[in-house]
Amino acid sequence: MTEWLGTKTIVVTGGSSGMGHSIVSKLLAHGATVHIIDIQPLAKNHANYPTSGKLYKHIPVDITSREKVAATFKNIYELTPDVYGLVNTAGAAPCDDAGRLIESDSVYEKTFAINTAGCYYATTEFLARIRENVQPEAENAPVQETKFNIVTFGSSAALVGFPQCAVYTAAKHAVLGLTRTWAFDWAAYGVRANMVAPGATNTPLAQVQMPDGKDDKNPDVYGDQTRGDVMDWARLQVPLKRWGEASELADAAIFFLSEKSSYITGQVLAVNGGWPQTG
Repeated sequence: MTEWLGTKTIVVTGGSSGMGHSIVSKLLAHGATVHIIDIQPLAKNHANYPTSGKLYKHIPVDITSREKVAATFKNIYELTPDVYGLVNTAGAAPCDDAGRLIESDSVYEKTFAINTAGCYYATTEFLARIRENVQPEAENAPVQETKFNIVTFGSSAALVGFPQCAVYTAAKHAVLGLTRTWAFDWAAYGVRANMVAPGATNTPLAQVQMPDGKDDKNPDVYGDQTRGDVMDWARLQVPLKRWGEASELADAAIFFLSEKSSYITGQVLAVNGGWPQTG
């Protein structure tokens, strides 16, 4: 698997922090070529990336802007015309003082813009180039090879309802719907699309949500007691009684990107310590 990934070029949104940073680091360690799309540079307290692969950084890019995402992908394909994979990790869980039972319109718009529209813009830019350059298999012909790969990071909130997190839950449900439909629509082009559903994970995004959390780059995004309580409640439901680590989630992405998962598409892998369990 290491040697195989070392021949691939992969784009990672949100690659400067948390799970995205861990995925980029693992891909580079395997020797892959990686493009990071992020609005921020390397996050505080994150290790420098390995030097064994080849890294391109596209910063700052606002993934809520179709125009900026389109321009970034144009640059990516000029640098590396053969892109194998896209990993969508960019996400956010904004909150404000409007309350948790009825969140503000601003929170709704920001949450869907980053988590859903951002994923949609990046993925459709990727798919548009596949459609331009690849002929699909004939109808009902078997697809034997993974030519392209989409891995999207959703959330356990894409699988069940979470108390007082209606907007974030809805945005992540939408990402799951996109993933499942892309798996159907693009299989003939050799595309596989899957989703990783993290549970409570120790990342800067999670820490910002805690009562004393603060996002210095986004002063209107800050922790609150209610959301902190919900997150701690979620952690205590987990049989392993701990948060996951970014590296554990990154391993799931590496699995989906590899041929170890060659017969898996349109699926969700919950990496959540055992909760929630879904049928």
